Parts: sequence; C-alpha cells; structure tokens
Amino acid sequence: MFYLYILFLYLKYFIMATVDFNWRSFEIPEYINPKLIDLIINTESMNNQETKEWLEQLPLMSKESIDRLFNILKEEENKLNALEEKYQNEIKKFYMKNI
Repeated sequence: MFYLYILFLYLKYFIMATVDFNWRSFEIPEYINPKLIDLIINTESMNNQETKEWLEQLPLMSKESIDRLFNILKEEENKLNALEEKYQNEIKKFYMKNI
C-alpha cells in the first residue's frame, strides 16, 4: 500500500510541465488541462500578481478545486465573448446608420 502511495505522489507531483509567464517559470502537473493554464494567463479579471499566485497554487489544489476554477474562468470567458459580440453588432448597426 505504501508503494502505491509513493507511486501516486510521483505521478501527481513529479510529472510536470513548465509554463512561462511574465519572466518566470512555473512547474505545473501535466494532468492539468492546458486550457485552464490559458484561461488563467489570459483572464481579464486577474492582474499579474494574482495570475502568478494561481499558477503557484495550482499544483497544490484538489481536483474539485481545479474543476471549479476552470468552470469559473470558462464562464467568465463565455460571458465576455457574448458581450463583445453583442456590442460589436451594435457598433456595426450604429456605423451603418451613420454612413
């Protein structure tokens, strides 16, 4: 049983990928969805310091916490994209009326 625990720790914590952000490298477990890394780095709701903190905490988070973070950031991205699309359409209508 002890050996399975050691193997689990190896698989969870020592198989890492390197993510570079703002002149700093972060070691992220490979089992974490790369889309989550992209969402963390590109979100408009975090400044650089908050982004660094999330990237540092990511390897320590539980699967449930990682899933919640992904869902929150994905929902934010979807809502921002919907707003962008809505206002782009309104801007187009405004310009078409004034041309």
